[in-house]
Amino acid sequence: QYILGGTGAKVTQERQAWLPLLLHDQPQDVAFIGLATGTTPGTALADTRVQRITAIELSPLVKEAAAQFFTSVNRGIATDPRASIVAEDG
Repeated sequence: QYILGGTGAKVTQERQAWLPLLLHDQPQDVAFIGLATGTTPGTALADTRVQRITAIELSPLVKEAAAQFFTSVNRGIATDPRASIVAEDG
């Protein structure tokens, strides 16, 4: 199933993070290609086993938008000390 990003797809986007986290016995260092609203990588912040998250996003403007407009759905990924958002091509 393909779903475009946005806050209306929050549950589906969270599941995209939970499934790999549940399948790995010690997900300590995780990476996500693409940030968008930050919902999917932000979901990993809820897993206490995760120590570091790297989100790779092509556009610095998307990084700014996630930090400014979507903290309610991305668990504050832009300011969480365990997370880093890299503006590069994934």
